[in-house]
Amino acid sequence: MGQYDETISNDKTKKMPGMLYILVSFVPWIIYWVLCGMGNKFGIAIPLAISLVLIIPQIRKRDFNLMDLTSVLYFSIAMVGTFIFGLNTFVERSGFLGYSVLFLMAALSLIIKQPYTLQVSKRDYPEIYWRWSAPPCTVNSSWNNPPVKM
Repeated sequence: MGQYDETISNDKTKKMPGMLYILVSFVPWIIYWVLCGMGNKFGIAIPLAISLVLIIPQIRKRDFNLMDLTSVLYFSIAMVGTFIFGLNTFVERSGFLGYSVLFLMAALSLIIKQPYTLQVSKRDYPEIYWRWSAPPCTVNSSWNNPPVKM
């Protein structure tokens, strides 16, 4: 019940729960798919702005979320391609391109043994549950390869 306990309680109140954190990371993608699904080019600019807002605190802390980095990179490329080079591909093929990029991000995170779901685990669970990398890798790979109905 000393200073250490107060530090722990303060750290817990400052952290966003893991599941909410991953939901917030998906917001730019959801907006992208909705707006581009209607043929609106702002479906690229708005998600880029949101992705930049999400990445700024991570730059300050030097603790990066792979999904947010992927979002900034993808939407930056999409912005240049759409508004500078006049390509409509990022608007017309938003579903295929977006899902492909997220799949590659998740697969790469498994290959480097740092699954993007590990950051969610670190926020919500004690170290004993996430220290061993196999469970997060298993969960991550099952999310990327859902069962197929025949």
